[in-house]
Amino acid sequence: MNWRKVLSMKTYQNNIKKIIVVFLFFSIAIAIAQLLIDYTLYEHGAKKVALQNAQEKVYEREEILQDFLSKSENTLYAISELNIFKKYLQSKEHKKELENIFHTYTKSQIDFLQLRYIDKNGIEQIRINRDITNQNVFIEENKNLQDKSNRYYFIESKEKPLDEVWFSAIDLNIEESGLQEPYTATLRAILPLESNNEFNGILIINYHMNKIMKQITNAPLYDMILYNNQGFTLHHCDEKKSWGNSSDHKYNILREFPNHYNQLLADDYISNNVFVSKKLDVNIYGGINLILQLKATYLLEEKNLEFKQNILK
Repeated sequence: MNWRKVLSMKTYQNNIKKIIVVFLFFSIAIAIAQLLIDYTLYEHGAKKVALQNAQEKVYEREEILQDFLSKSENTLYAISELNIFKKYLQSKEHKKELENIFHTYTKSQIDFLQLRYIDKNGIEQIRINRDITNQNVFIEENKNLQDKSNRYYFIESKEKPLDEVWFSAIDLNIEESGLQEPYTATLRAILPLESNNEFNGILIINYHMNKIMKQITNAPLYDMILYNNQGFTLHHCDEKKSWGNSSDHKYNILREFPNHYNQLLADDYISNNVFVSKKLDVNIYGGINLILQLKATYLLEEKNLEFKQNILK
């Protein structure tokens, strides 16, 4: 037996095995690298497309709110033009008849929390209430009518143009006992009334805004934040951070966006690789702004899907 040939053959076989191992190693490394590249590019592409779609969502939400406010204005103007209301303002007669008409109107409008006439001194003269727990609508007794002369929306109304609707901030409904519970998002549509070119009180509708706010902030792919021009939250995707200026735990978007805070308060529109934000073009006291961010769960699901597809190729 030629041992030299045997050893040479074994060396050759070992070298072949080493080459195969190195080849397999590099093949696996290339495949993994390709997967990682595809994974990263897919994540970037999916994120870019979703953020572009977020721009459309922002404008859709703005239109929803604009449409709601426009209908609210028309409603107030229609009520103010009722002949019986005009007669009541002149003579304070026909109050019962007017209360019954206001009551019927409120029953027909599911978003009404209150319909009120507040006189020029800030005293409620007519108030129709809706109990949101059982949807019961009732005329408030005279003894329960309140002095609203110190509320900002009444004080502001005396300085606003007469016979032009304006809208309060969106906040939580407040009664004499404090914040109404459960928390009720409220927007007041207000019409300062004119008599002989002078301020003659306000016609005011308190709208239940929970439904509208849910409609604005509900989107499967995005986390949304609504905040006012001071940065305090109205709605936050983390419910504990909502109503940052009304609750005991004050919360401002400064905590969440310290590097973008000044820009978020100043700029009408921002679009970057993290979020899209816009100052909504609506006539609401204190302003209302919207931030959209991609849900972290969405990106994770998209990346996992792409990873599985590449594995199965």
